[in-house]
Amino acid sequence: MALVSTDPPAPRTRLSPEQRRSQLLDLGVRLLATRSVDELSIDLLAEEAGISRGLLYHYFGNKHQFHEAVVRRAADDLVSQTAPPVEGDPVHRLLVSVTAYVDYVDANYEGYLSLVRGAA
Repeated sequence: MALVSTDPPAPRTRLSPEQRRSQLLDLGVRLLATRSVDELSIDLLAEEAGISRGLLYHYFGNKHQFHEAVVRRAADDLVSQTAPPVEGDPVHRLLVSVTAYVDYVDANYEGYLSLVRGAA
């Protein structure tokens, strides 16, 4: 016997186009941390985001454009997270930057491999 919730559904939040696009890119980057770019299907993203496939196509045009936008966002995140601090001696700045790089690769291994393979 299946249980049916008597709770009203959670209200949907209306997002601006920029907010929705950013939300979808953030989700794509999060999924990329554990999958390759090729495994980021439109169906998976639509299901995870709770949207229709058509809405994803509305924001990105096609699967290739979505993948490109996710990879750009992931690359931007990598660059911003691994940027050396402005202050301090060069050895300390290098250590902080390299440590952040290794931590990023460790936390986002599958996505990182996709970035590297895509760059090649």
